Amino acid sequence: MKLNNQPEYMLSAIQIGDEMFDKERSTGGSLGTIVDIEVSPGTEQGELDDGTVAYVPAEGYYDILLTIEGDALIGSDGSVALNRIYDLGVNSHRNFNTKYAYFLGMVTDIQIQGADSAQ
Repeated sequence: MKLNNQPEYMLSAIQIGDEMFDKERSTGGSLGTIVDIEVSPGTEQGELDDGTVAYVPAEGYYDILLTIEGDALIGSDGSVALNRIYDLGVNSHRNFNTKYAYFLGMVTDIQIQGADSAQ
């Protein structure tokens, strides 16, 4: 899951081992656990001296890539349901939260390892 242009305080608010939730679209159970965090400098569009527009560094902001592990149910159509009830797909943009952070995240990849198949 990718979080774009997050303020610096989010680097300490999100930790490996944190549980992920979505209060708007689930029954309140955990969607999974953060197992890895990668951080890179954030960017924003800015006008250059020559009048062109390009992505430039966004001072004090960071892109955060989270790896989350959770139990899933795989439908016969390939759909993925985390925690057996929460439908999720690549490029989904949703508001998620951990114990100390609330953010908009985009699912960039889903890898299935030993998940149950729906019949």
